[in-house]
Amino acid sequence: MRATSQRWHIRAGLEQEYMTRHASVWPELERLFHELGVTEYRLYRFGRDVFAHMRVDDYDHFIRGYAESEVAQRWEDEFASLIELPNADPETGWPESGELVWALPAPHPR
Repeated sequence: MRATSQRWHIRAGLEQEYMTRHASVWPELERLFHELGVTEYRLYRFGRDVFAHMRVDDYDHFIRGYAESEVAQRWEDEFASLIELPNADPETGWPESGELVWALPAPHPR
């Protein structure tokens, strides 16, 4: 299991459109994420900045499967005009993965 994060920017003036489109994520996209081993995926918005946090069984498998998916391509096309990807990985096109600095350990059983 890998926890990873990414960040990107919403283009100026398109913040509400970005939020509106995420209000109804396609069920087939959600199924794809589950099929590719994603157990958790959260997006947080700070003004125009978006922070994503994901837990996935095999990140490389996820990236390959996502890139090959027609559903994922349609979703990416829907958002291409809304976002900017700083430091995108030249091989995958995905935003750069963040480095874990610290995590709260699980509580010890008593």
